[in-house]
Amino acid sequence: HLKEHGLERGGDETTRLALNWLDENKEGNSFLFLHYFDAHYEYLPPEPFASRFSKSPYAGEVAFVDHCIGRVVQRLKDLDIYDSTLLIIVGDHGEMLGEHGEETHTYFIYESAIKVPLIVKLPGQKKKITVVEPVGLVDIVPTVCSLLDFETPSRVQGIDLSAFLRGEVAVNYERYLYSESVSPTRFNASSLMSISTGRWKFIQAPRAELYDVVVDPREEANLLEREPHRVRVLEDKLRETLELSVRGDLDNQMVLDDEAIKRLESLGYVAGKEEGGIVFDENKGDPKDFSHLVGLLRQVNKLIKNKEYDRAKHILRDIAPQCSECGEVYILLGEVGMLQGDYEAAVVNYRRACQIDPTSISDNVYIKLAWLQATRPSLPSRDIDEAMDYAERIVQKTNFKDPHALGALGAVHAAIGEYPKATEITQGARAIAMAADETKLIEALDTCLEFYKQAKPYVEVRGD
Repeated sequence: HLKEHGLERGGDETTRLALNWLDENKEGNSFLFLHYFDAHYEYLPPEPFASRFSKSPYAGEVAFVDHCIGRVVQRLKDLDIYDSTLLIIVGDHGEMLGEHGEETHTYFIYESAIKVPLIVKLPGQKKKITVVEPVGLVDIVPTVCSLLDFETPSRVQGIDLSAFLRGEVAVNYERYLYSESVSPTRFNASSLMSISTGRWKFIQAPRAELYDVVVDPREEANLLEREPHRVRVLEDKLRETLELSVRGDLDNQMVLDDEAIKRLESLGYVAGKEEGGIVFDENKGDPKDFSHLVGLLRQVNKLIKNKEYDRAKHILRDIAPQCSECGEVYILLGEVGMLQGDYEAAVVNYRRACQIDPTSISDNVYIKLAWLQATRPSLPSRDIDEAMDYAERIVQKTNFKDPHALGALGAVHAAIGEYPKATEITQGARAIAMAADETKLIEALDTCLEFYKQAKPYVEVRGD
């Protein structure tokens, strides 16, 4: 959601920084990782790409990124280091653009989202080669290590593609590629996992799917019932892949520790009780039945951004019964409450989100709860002990480096009359915020410090 919150660095600025870095590091060995974020929703390409691709702004964003990469390649040539450079250009995902009911990415694992370009230019190589065999992003690390004569880390699961890149023919090449999406678990639905041979692709879900992506690249004809043998083979290979990924050793004995079991459960699998191994848990909902909620939540985020809070709240209340175990719905209801000044509603909804999924909720939600409990004495649900627990836990988790958490902890101490302690903590938060140039937070902390300075120590008068 970087674009939605105005935190994206545009391609022009990213390129400027990259070109400056290349100018400063053109001598000797160097490594540059360059990340362009532009081709993400909302699609707002700059001119002339906006006009040139007025009917497809996503294509305009892609064209703009291509233009930016072209500038970097040209600078490599101008600096006379292009021929000696190992250059890898790759996408981390695609966009669904409405296929299968998804507008962007992260939810489904159909080809439009997971099939990406991988372009490699070897130092000194002029011949163009197209590799038709299936490869994956997991192969980049071992390939780079091989090409640069580095030792490949032992735990890397990818393969070295250097032979393919040099035009050598692979012998007995058989490859199964894995992909996953845990995004549907937001709605208490099953996760999605797939195993693919490059032609056949099996997607594990309560209503499983099998596609021949060569004949049917849009994945419209589910061949699950027509190809039972192929389904069994791919299903076994998927289970084998998962077992290898979660166990701590690579021998043939399936031993799962607590962390591995939690990982499997997050993917929708459970440890087999009788024969060992793992089995798919079919008790959860199918992600295909919940995909419409993704678009509704994106619409809510846009409404909040445009300050249409009542409309956002109306949609959230409508969809809440459909996903009562989705913490995100209640976080957004909490946000709307905060923005409308309904702090009681904010606390109730933030707290509900934390109860649904206490380990996955972001630290920011706990920090907001602590701030509200500390600074809103009129709240009927005010709980200072809860606020202290939240603030201290996040402060320790972030190693006393998060100014928002520290500010909340200072506010909690002020709420119980410990103004010297509150001042000390808040001054520390302000110093960190200053270093990070967080202007709005600095202003809020200054207001707190002024209040703590003027406040008198709190003394409780009791009849006993």
